[in-house]
Amino acid sequence: MKQVLVIDAPAAFRDFLKAKLQDEDVVVETAECKRDAFTRVLSLLPDVIIIDADKSIPNLIAFMQNKAKDPNAASIPVIVIGKPLNAQYAALFARLNILKYFNKPTKFDILFSFLSSILHISCYMDTTESIVDIHLNKDIIMIEIARGLNRDKIALLKYNVNELIDANSIVMPKLVLILTGIDMSYRDGINLEYLIDTLLDGNRIHKKNFKILSLDSFTADFIAGHERYAGIEIVTNLTNILNSLTETKNFSSVQDVITQNILSSTNTDTSADVETHFGGQKQPAKQNTKRTAYKIAVVDDDPVTAQSLKTILASIHAECDVYLSGRAFIDAVQQKSYDLVFLDLIMPELTGFDILTMLKAQEYAAPVIVCSADTERADIQKALSRGARQFITKPLKNSVVLTKVLECLST
Repeated sequence: MKQVLVIDAPAAFRDFLKAKLQDEDVVVETAECKRDAFTRVLSLLPDVIIIDADKSIPNLIAFMQNKAKDPNAASIPVIVIGKPLNAQYAALFARLNILKYFNKPTKFDILFSFLSSILHISCYMDTTESIVDIHLNKDIIMIEIARGLNRDKIALLKYNVNELIDANSIVMPKLVLILTGIDMSYRDGINLEYLIDTLLDGNRIHKKNFKILSLDSFTADFIAGHERYAGIEIVTNLTNILNSLTETKNFSSVQDVITQNILSSTNTDTSADVETHFGGQKQPAKQNTKRTAYKIAVVDDDPVTAQSLKTILASIHAECDVYLSGRAFIDAVQQKSYDLVFLDLIMPELTGFDILTMLKAQEYAAPVIVCSADTERADIQKALSRGARQFITKPLKNSVVLTKVLECLST
C-alpha cells in the first residue's frame, strides 16, 4: 500500500488529502518537522513527502539535509508548499533536491495531478468552475460561492469551517451561505444537497443558525421541500442581518457583492425583502414542492458489480434499475427513460458493443458510461466511437464513479 507523509500541514489540508486519497488505497501519515519528522520517514519510508514550509524554514532545511545523508531516505521525492520564495531560498531549495514547490494558495488540481504522476494513481478532480471565499466576523462565518458548485472545493470547505471554529473557539457558530450568480435546476440538486450536508456534518452548525442568501427560485424550493433542512432559512437581503448581529457597521465590500452580483436578477421580485435573525423564531410555512430523482440503469451480468454500483449511486439518491442481461435492458428501455446508463461490455447474448450500436441507431438521448474490466485501448476507442460518453475500468472506485456521473449529468 502506498503512503504519503505530510509534515507540518494544517489540519484542513491533512484531512482533505486523506479523504481524497483513501479511494486510491493511499495512506496519509502525519508528522512535525521539529519533533518526529525524520524518525517517521525512516520508519515508514513513504512514497512521497509533502511539507508545509510556513512554520519554519530552518527546520525544513535541517530536515532535508538529514534526509540527504541517509541512503534509505535520500531518494524519496519531496513536495513543499509555502509562500512565494525569494531568489535566495529558491536557489537553496533547488540544491536540497526538492522535487516541486507549490506556492500558496494551493492549486489542488495541479497538486493532485502531480501526485498522481508520482504515485501512478488516477486521482480525479472536479473541474467545475467555482469561486469560494470564506471569512469570519465575530461568530458569523460568511461563505460566498460564485459561478458553480465544485464538489472538491465543497469537501475542502468542511475542513476550513471546522478549522475556523476551532481556531477562534466559537461556541455557537452562525453561518451565512451566499450563492452568487448561480441559477440552478433540479440537476444541480445533488451538488446543492452535498454542499448543505457537508456544512451541517458534525452538528457544529445548527440549522436555526444557518442562513442562505440567494434569489434562485430552485434553491428556495429545494430547501423548503427538504425535510432534513427544516429550520434553514433562505434570505434575499443581508443588510439588516449584518447590522443587527454585529457591532461593526463596515460591510461595504460584502454589500457591493450582494448588490452587484446577487440582487441583480431582473426576473425576481425583491420588493418584500426578508429580514432574518438568528435564533429560534418561527418562520412562515412554505409550500412543499415535489422533486424528481435521477433515474439510472445499471446493465451488468455480474450481480456483485451491479449491486456495488447501486450502492454508490444511492449516495446521490438516484433511482437505479438493475438489468443482469443486455436483452432485458433493451426490452425495458422501450417503455422506460433514464438520465444515465451504466453498461458492461462483456456479457452473453448481447454485448455492450451490441447495445451501444442499437442505442445509437435509436438516437437514444441518455449518456452511457461503459464500466468494464477490459482495458484494451482498441476496445475503449471502439466503445467511445459507438456513443459511450465515459469509460470506467473495474474494480470500481467510488470517487471515480461519482465524478464521471456528475460530469455526464451536468451536460
